[in-house]
Parts: sequence; C-alpha cells; structure tokens
Amino acid sequence: MPKLVKFLMFHAAIGFALALMAVVSILAFNVANMYDLIMFSDYKWIAITALTVLMTITLASVQMGIAIMCLPYQNDEDDDDRQGGTRAANTEAMMSAPIAASARNRPRR
Repeated sequence: MPKLVKFLMFHAAIGFALALMAVVSILAFNVANMYDLIMFSDYKWIAITALTVLMTITLASVQMGIAIMCLPYQNDEDDDDRQGGTRAANTEAMMSAPIAASARNRPRR
C-alpha cells in the first residue's frame, strides 16, 4: 500500500477516535440536553449512529486536511523553471524588498 494512503488512513483513524471522544463527551455532559433528547426517543440508536457518523466525517476530514497541510514542502526541478528560482530564493527576495512607511513612522501633526 502506498505511503500516502497509509498516512491518510492513520489520520482518518485519529479523526474517528476524536469523533468518538466528542460524542461520548456530548452525551456524558448532556450538552444542550442531547442525552435526554436521545435517550427518551424511540430511535435512540439511529440518533447515536447518525451523530457518530457525522462527527466522524467532519473530524476525520479536518484531521486529514491538517496533516496534509503540515507536510513539508518539496521543490522539484520542474518547479524551479516555472517559478524562476527556488522557494528560498524567492522568499529572500521578498524579505529584502523595501517596505513603505507605516503609520508608526509618520510624523504627528
């Protein structure tokens, strides 16, 4: 199995664990009377299942998105030709660009 698929499955499992903890916490602390509303319903298992599945979809997606965004940037040779240099060189050029006077540096009237 490719490394990226294992990476995504691992972070989806973390999101699933977070979702289970969130559902248990919501029911344990009776947030917005959810425990009472669910337990006195005729369809309590459907409600708990729906809450767990929807929380899992949300939190697993967020966890996978954060994990992907935290991956290190890898610059290929093809990117150098398109961008006109490396990312480090572009960053240094932007850092050394002159900056306009800010409001703090203006003389008071």
